Amino acid sequence: MMEEWRLAQWLAALLLVACAGSAPLPVVTLTPEGPYEWARGRAVLHRESQQGVRFWAAFERDRGEYLEWWIRVENGSQRTLQVAPEYFFYRIAESERGGQSLRALVPERALAELDAERARADAREADAAGRGLGHHFLESVLDGMPGLEPQSFAEARYARRQQRAAYLTEREAREHWRDVLADRTVRRGALRPGESVQGLVLFPRLAHVGRTELILIVKPAIARFPYQSRR
Repeated sequence: MMEEWRLAQWLAALLLVACAGSAPLPVVTLTPEGPYEWARGRAVLHRESQQGVRFWAAFERDRGEYLEWWIRVENGSQRTLQVAPEYFFYRIAESERGGQSLRALVPERALAELDAERARADAREADAAGRGLGHHFLESVLDGMPGLEPQSFAEARYARRQQRAAYLTEREAREHWRDVLADRTVRRGALRPGESVQGLVLFPRLAHVGRTELILIVKPAIARFPYQSRR
């Protein structure tokens, strides 16, 4: 039980890092290169392709495990386009691994992984709760009678309460992260002429310095947004 409790605490800590943006690495700030406009507290870069597809992008924040951008894509062409985060890239000109291109997080995949982890966590909690059913009657008798409570039982009850608290913390953090992915990110979908889509795009975070580039591909259009990173 103690090992399961420690595992639950570790998972909760990881989820809180992802949701709260708290990370041991220095916070990364990205500033755009070239002309930009200031809108709603963001430094927004704008591009327009020869096909009439318009792009906007603004760096939002360092979320800890991920770097977060806000983007907008507007279809000014005469054909239906397919928007997919798989074709969004973050190119790092200089990093601890050298030049590298990272794909954006695909919300659909991340949501499926979160749901699977939620099911596993709920199953672990239900199993732990079931094992504790036999103690409920004894707890009701021993509550208020600490002098009669065996030390081993007191330790087990304390561990179970801590495990339950860790489970609830982990669940809350997971649900917050799920809301971000489900409601605020750019998802796969068709973009008909005259339509637009906007939302967040997330990329794996590396400790890096130097010039970086956000690349958005909505075939046949492509837009590049240069940034300078600083810590």
